[in-house]
Amino acid sequence: MSISAAETRPIVSVILVNYRGSEDVIECVSHLREVDWPADRLEIVVVDNDSQDGSEERLREELSEVTIIQSGANLGFAGGCNLGVEHSTGEYVAFLNSDAKPDPQWVAAAIAEFES
Repeated sequence: MSISAAETRPIVSVILVNYRGSEDVIECVSHLREVDWPADRLEIVVVDNDSQDGSEERLREELSEVTIIQSGANLGFAGGCNLGVEHSTGEYVAFLNSDAKPDPQWVAAAIAEFES
């Protein structure tokens, strides 16, 4: 049995931090679903920084394929990113602001640059 090119691509973990911005996170994840990278090699981790506004519940309901971590306190962006990394499995880790709208080629371009 041969291994496809997609199976040899590294796993990329994308960390998003949410604080009372579930709509932005949902939109960002919708853009991430369109990236030119195998879905099974793209791990999305969302850290909810103790929003206490229903964000966590909404994210869990609408983003069932995403790893969602509840921080238990507002750790700020850097603290949320660090917590996200602790729960990620990727060979590469990317941090995005929750209101980002990533281009479909950004993961492939970044990995190509790292591996060159």
